[in-house]
Amino acid sequence: MKRIWLNILFILFASGSFSQNIQIKSWLDSSSIFIGDQIFFNVEIIQPESVKLEMPLINDTLVKGIEIVEQFDPDTLLRNSAELQINRKYLITGFDTGFYEIPPLFIERKDSKGVERYYSDYSYLEIRRVNITPPDTTDVIFDIAGPRTAGLTPGEVFPWLLLIAVFTVAVWILLKYLRKKRVTVEDDNTMPGEPIHIIALRELDKLERRDLCGKGEIKLYYSILTEITRRYLDMRYFISSMEMTSEETLTALKRTGFNNHDNFEDLSEILRTADMSKFAKFKPDKITNSSSLAKARKFIKDTYRKEQPENQTEPVTDKKTDEGEEENDE
Repeated sequence: MKRIWLNILFILFASGSFSQNIQIKSWLDSSSIFIGDQIFFNVEIIQPESVKLEMPLINDTLVKGIEIVEQFDPDTLLRNSAELQINRKYLITGFDTGFYEIPPLFIERKDSKGVERYYSDYSYLEIRRVNITPPDTTDVIFDIAGPRTAGLTPGEVFPWLLLIAVFTVAVWILLKYLRKKRVTVEDDNTMPGEPIHIIALRELDKLERRDLCGKGEIKLYYSILTEITRRYLDMRYFISSMEMTSEETLTALKRTGFNNHDNFEDLSEILRTADMSKFAKFKPDKITNSSSLAKARKFIKDTYRKEQPENQTEPVTDKKTDEGEEENDE
């Protein structure tokens, strides 16, 4: 009988001492915060290593008005050979002012005898509004302050100045390059009052002697050829061909009453071949290049002869004029 009572006392003592080794604590890093501030809600559990405890899942809020921003994984420490310390952290915040009471958290142990729970203490939190009211006024409502504009710093201005400088230099180089490549008719040897057809024929002779086609400069060749022809049309028919496209030039020429079909077709073919070589990367053969120059020379001679007065004679031969040699208009 005495042995039975000793066993009962041992069991009660062991059970009580075992229960005392299970603890749960909870606390806040601060008891007062401003709206939107964030603090930690801490939970500490001390338990025997051999005991399995369960803690209810905490979702998005601790209580209404206090939101959980982030939950961290538990940190488990071994206090001694048979006791564990489990630490949990919850990052919380609130956006409504007031006093909040956070109820105790609990953990529970389940066994064949039932469920045993262990509770932490209450926690209290005050959420305050930032006091922005000036001390010298009784107004409580203020207009929203607009954004302030900050002045430009040298570091912000310098990249734009550098970009403008680079752009200016690039435009200057491009214009200089285009001016250098721009085709102009050499008329330094032009005599005052010299007829336009004499000038045009002489420039055609110069173009032929330069042998640009033989050097592979087809685009330059047709650029000079069409410029000579267009300048002749400008002076002869007053149609501003230098400012027109090929189609506009031909249309304007028809409006002057020009009705020589063969000469018109020759001019049309010259302009069309030149456009294809300059803009469509077309490379005419040697025969086409020579033919274009011959047709330009023939067009100038034919259109000039038809406009001569009856009492004015001037032989215009097919012989090329050498540079420096002049033809008389009388």
